Amino acid sequence: MTDGMRMDANPAAGFDGYALVKKAIGLRGTALHADDPQMEFAAALITLSGPQDEHRQHALKAIAGAKADPLLAQNLASHFMGQQSQTVSALLAKSATPD
Repeated sequence: MTDGMRMDANPAAGFDGYALVKKAIGLRGTALHADDPQMEFAAALITLSGPQDEHRQHALKAIAGAKADPLLAQNLASHFMGQQSQTVSALLAKSATPD
């Protein structure tokens, strides 16, 4: 029952998730006076097939921040997708390397 509310198949349709993450990075950066490696990790994942220069910067900041964040380091070390053997950190490091 929807109580008269419209139910879209995708409630996030029309939202630009990357723009929201970039805004959050900016807000967190201002509040912390530093990078937020967790948010940089999110942005790096979003931009895997997107703007390569921005992706490279996000990936490098996420990898650098993992040194002081065990949970982020664990997430970077975990497998990216199912049975693939490449980890997120390997994937991000590979794509963050200038061509």
